Amino acid sequence: NFPKQFCPNPEDQVRVDVDFLHVGHADELFKITPGNKKPGVPKECNFTINYASPAKGIELLEKSKDQIIYPKTPRGGKERFAFLNNRLQKLCYIINASRHHHSPTNMNGHPEENKESHESRGVFLKLFDYVNTYAEDKQKIKNPRDNSCYPNDVHALSTKDFARGLKNIKPLYELNMAIDENIKKDLEKIKRNILRRLPQCEGKIDTLAVPDIFNCRRPNTNFSTTGRNKQTLDRNGDCLSFFPSPTNGVFLNKTMIYSDSEVSPFKDYLKKEMKRRKNKAVFVPTYEYSHLAHGNLHCSSHTLPYCRPKTGKKSDQ
Repeated sequence: NFPKQFCPNPEDQVRVDVDFLHVGHADELFKITPGNKKPGVPKECNFTINYASPAKGIELLEKSKDQIIYPKTPRGGKERFAFLNNRLQKLCYIINASRHHHSPTNMNGHPEENKESHESRGVFLKLFDYVNTYAEDKQKIKNPRDNSCYPNDVHALSTKDFARGLKNIKPLYELNMAIDENIKKDLEKIKRNILRRLPQCEGKIDTLAVPDIFNCRRPNTNFSTTGRNKQTLDRNGDCLSFFPSPTNGVFLNKTMIYSDSEVSPFKDYLKKEMKRRKNKAVFVPTYEYSHLAHGNLHCSSHTLPYCRPKTGKKSDQ
């Protein structure tokens, strides 16, 4: 009903491709925020189109100073194990690929075998591994042929480890690049549609690439082959963000409230970019309560603008 009520003209509507996603919401890929880094733009053009960008995410990981992604963890034993184990469920095969310099093939190491948090390999086997490997030996397994990974491996994972691991899993890396290209095509569709209604924004539309890398459990099956062997993204995909998606946030009072990706180069970049647009950036932890359930901040909360009539009281000024 929303498009019919506010945008009844089909030419004012833009359909973006979200079929490769597990959840499939447009706000996982695009968000409009106030502010424009370009000087002297007409007021109608004072906005930014934020779009998810795997390419920007990989670029930031490779160009930034190498650093541990999770340098701080909860101090309590149970809390620390839960924190690292939750992240292990998404990062295990990336960790293995960063070690082996090729795509891992065994259980615990293959994208097709990796189990998400809502499925069970789960906690009991990982707890058994953890107790036997760390509580007794307190040493990491050194054998490069071993495809097991443990909570402390997450604690040691660096930004460049992640980038190297992703590139070593060729199908997953290629799928992220295809997603990036697909999103950019939809971005151009959005820009054309805006310019049809706001021609004064020609050359003045501001865009922001938001770092977001996708985790697809079966990257080889997320492509469909059409005429002349051209590959397109599958219409029944299972892709989710590796880290809490920054695109999936809420804008309020000149502040972009992001789902905390927990990746310092991503957060530093977003703070800088929001500042250029005279906005603030804050980050809210969503990993445990929302990200593991396939959602993020915008899936858990929303803002509703409204007009409050003035009464003449100081509180209304």
